Amino acid sequence: MSKFTFMIDEEAETFCNKIAEYMTSFFGISMDEAITRINHHWKGQAIVGFDIVYHQDPENWAKDIYWGADSYWWFQAEVRERLKLPPVKPRPLPE
Repeated sequence: MSKFTFMIDEEAETFCNKIAEYMTSFFGISMDEAITRINHHWKGQAIVGFDIVYHQDPENWAKDIYWGADSYWWFQAEVRERLKLPPVKPRPLPE
C-alpha cells in the first residue's frame, strides 16, 4: 500500500519518493513531514500516465511544495530585495 493518499501509478510513486527524499535532505525534515506535505499538495488529484507534473524535476517540486509557488522561491536574494519580496519560509505544516 502506498504512503501517498492521492491516486498514483508506479512511475508517479517513484517520482514522489524522489521529491520526499530531496525534501528530507535539503530541508532537514522527517520523511513523515515530507509525505504529509506532498499528500496535502496533491490531495484529491491523480498522477497517472503522462502527466504535467513531470514538467518539473523532483528538486523543483520539493521547493514548490515546501515554500509554495507564491513565495517566488526561485528568485535569488538580490532580486528578492529589489522586488521587495520577503525571505522564503516554509508553508505551515498541514494538519
